[in-house]
Amino acid sequence: MHYLFSIVFENSLIFPPITRPRRILECGFGTGDWAIEVAQQHPSCEVVGIDICPHIWPDEAQTPPNLNLQVDDLNGRFTFPSNHFDLVHSQMMAGGIHSNRWRDYLRDIHRVLRPGGWVQTVEIYFNAQSDNGTLTQNHALRRWSRRYLDSMQPYKDPRAPLQMQSWMQSAGFDSVETQMIPLPTCGWSNGTESPDTRLQIIDANQRCKIHGNIRSAWQTERTTLSNDGVPGVSFEQPPQASVREKQLTALLYSMTSQEFQVLVAQARSEADNPEFRGASVVEANHFLANRFIADPGEP
Repeated sequence: MHYLFSIVFENSLIFPPITRPRRILECGFGTGDWAIEVAQQHPSCEVVGIDICPHIWPDEAQTPPNLNLQVDDLNGRFTFPSNHFDLVHSQMMAGGIHSNRWRDYLRDIHRVLRPGGWVQTVEIYFNAQSDNGTLTQNHALRRWSRRYLDSMQPYKDPRAPLQMQSWMQSAGFDSVETQMIPLPTCGWSNGTESPDTRLQIIDANQRCKIHGNIRSAWQTERTTLSNDGVPGVSFEQPPQASVREKQLTALLYSMTSQEFQVLVAQARSEADNPEFRGASVVEANHFLANRFIADPGEP
């Protein structure tokens, strides 16, 4: 995702007007690409990254000396002191933050930011839409998209990007800027004979993402059939099945295997059809923390 966002945001890593940050926190650093680049660009800044999964961490040789990566669960209360960071970066957390945790998560971010500090959030709303209005609610891609989003609930809130601005304001932030940027699911014409290289790159990345999501559900669907392949008959997922697999399995209970296979095939075809100008939406925000917040755990 880092490469995709570097194209979308034209290589801009930090959105708000920060020139000499002293401490930066990244929530959910993943492979560490964003944190590494920021640490390299600001060698005098202490960059801290938090993620619950250490298995995809970058090699130690790639990690700048001013970057500190830590294992922690962002669904628990932050342990950092109040008024500590100049910037908090939260990206693609809708799949990680519990639905009942979001408001406290944003309050935690506000608390650990110094007065005048900033938070920037980047989330994708994976609701397939049409730039020209030709993709209706009855199309397979829209029906697949709704089922995919519904499968994440009630544990996660895939519609969190739509509420981010109001949640941020409730947490005490001042809204400064919100961007809604379409991410094409396939190649769009730009109205000229010359292809738009930036759109082509975004298209290629998004197509892989969309097809990957659809394919993951297809693979899950195959494991939920009984051994004799009776459509619509499922067995209990093994204990090692991930939460995502269980969520996607739940998505299938209202459909027969044949119905699901048809839906997947049609959704993939529509995602690749440039006439629909299909897209997801990335929402990028940055908000100002302009008040002193005391840590309620401190005396």
